[in-house]
Amino acid sequence: MPESPPWISSVLCEATSGFLRSTSCIEVHLFGSVMRADSGKLGDVDILVVYEEGSLAFAHVFCNHLRSLTTHPPLDVIALSQKEEIETSFIATVGAKRIWPLL
Repeated sequence: MPESPPWISSVLCEATSGFLRSTSCIEVHLFGSVMRADSGKLGDVDILVVYEEGSLAFAHVFCNHLRSLTTHPPLDVIALSQKEEIETSFIATVGAKRIWPLL
């Protein structure tokens, strides 16, 4: 699986620094064209936020923050609870790569 373009990491690092530095209730993943060999043809950057049960309010604020960023290509953010992700196997199905917390 290809690495994500470097600018994505820096944008997300800047966007998440205040939100995620002191929490472990969120995982952030990239998926879609940004993670495929055809990433030169980006229409958007697909981001998955997986949150712990009981952290919906925090996840909502974080996702809205990401959506408010002006980037080109734009960010497309979706959120799933850990339970929803397990039930759908979304990460495995789309080949998402976790970018937060860093492995």
